[in-house]
Amino acid sequence: MAELRRLYHLILAGCFVLMYLTFFPEVLAGIFNSEPDPPQVVAHTQAWGELQFNRSVSQTSITIQGRRYWKGLGTHANSTIRVRIPEWAKTFIGACGIDDQGRERGEFRCLVRKNGKVAWETPVVSQRTPLYSFRLPVSALDAVELVVLAGDKGIDFAHANWVELTFEER
Repeated sequence: MAELRRLYHLILAGCFVLMYLTFFPEVLAGIFNSEPDPPQVVAHTQAWGELQFNRSVSQTSITIQGRRYWKGLGTHANSTIRVRIPEWAKTFIGACGIDDQGRERGEFRCLVRKNGKVAWETPVVSQRTPLYSFRLPVSALDAVELVVLAGDKGIDFAHANWVELTFEER
């Protein structure tokens, strides 16, 4: 009798888990995502809000053009984020885009600086632009800067996300 009761509770618990995952599929996606962890930030400044890890600057999920990103850095124009480069790294890869929370009005440009010089830059990022990706050599560098600069509309709703940030040995 105790065995049947235990089996009943196990089946009931399984049903609740399946129902939960059916109604909240992003939980399952979050468990199995393969996105890299954000790099180590050694310094940062920004004009509004606080730098967020794995969240947008508005403290919601990172979402760019309807796609959910589980990991990344949520910031705001104007900002500079100094990222440490591992000694073994040869290439730094990532992308920058406007968070869906700021898509209606925000605009900005994203830059990556190496040794104080612009190594990569986007055109103006707004609701009509794609996610911009970069791939940069970083051998012999100890850090790079991720920079977000406000566009002509100023800093209002300039919610920038840095995603897919990773280092490679090649």
